[in-house]
Amino acid sequence: MRQASYLLLAVALVACKGGDYDDGEPIFCNSFGTAPTVTAWSCNSGCTAVNPAATYDRDTATFTSLVPTTNSTGETATFGIASATDFASGGTPGIFVKQPSIAGFNTANVITTYLNGAQQETSVGNGNVVTAAGSNWDGPTGYLGLKTTKAFDEVRFTTTNSWPSGQAPVYEFYEICSDGGPL
Repeated sequence: MRQASYLLLAVALVACKGGDYDDGEPIFCNSFGTAPTVTAWSCNSGCTAVNPAATYDRDTATFTSLVPTTNSTGETATFGIASATDFASGGTPGIFVKQPSIAGFNTANVITTYLNGAQQETSVGNGNVVTAAGSNWDGPTGYLGLKTTKAFDEVRFTTTNSWPSGQAPVYEFYEICSDGGPL
C-alpha cells in the first residue's frame, strides 16, 4: 500500500517557471530564491541521485532522478533546502513528483520544517498534509505538500521506497516549492 506523508518546504519570493496541465490548468511553485543553501542531500545504499540540483533550480520542467543500484529492492534519500529568509506560516510548501507506477512499489515520504535549526513541523501524523494528483500534467504527476502553521526557514524531504526484486523504478523530483501546487 502506498503511503504518502508530505513535504514541507520554505516559502520564497522568486517564482519557478510553471507548467500546465495538459487541459490548460496551471501549476505554481514559489522557490527558495536564487541562492538557496543545500542543507542535506544523500541517497543511501540502494540508489544514485542523477541531477540533484534540478530539485531547486526554479524550473518545473527539470528533475532529479533516484535511480536504483543494481539488484537493490529499496532506497532512502534525504534532501533539504534552506533560505536566509524566514517564511511565514500558511503556505503549502511541497514538491512536484512523479512516483514509479509498478506493482509492489511502496513509498513513505516525510516533510519536516525547521527554523534556525529547530524542528517546527513534520508531516508524520499531521492533518495538514496536502496532495494534488496531476495525471494530465506535463512532467510531474503529483504535488506533495503541507499547509504550515509555523514559520520556517528550512525544509527537509525524506523518501523511503521499496519494490520487488528484478524491478528498477525511477522516482522523479521536479521542484521543491516554498509554496506551490495547482492553481
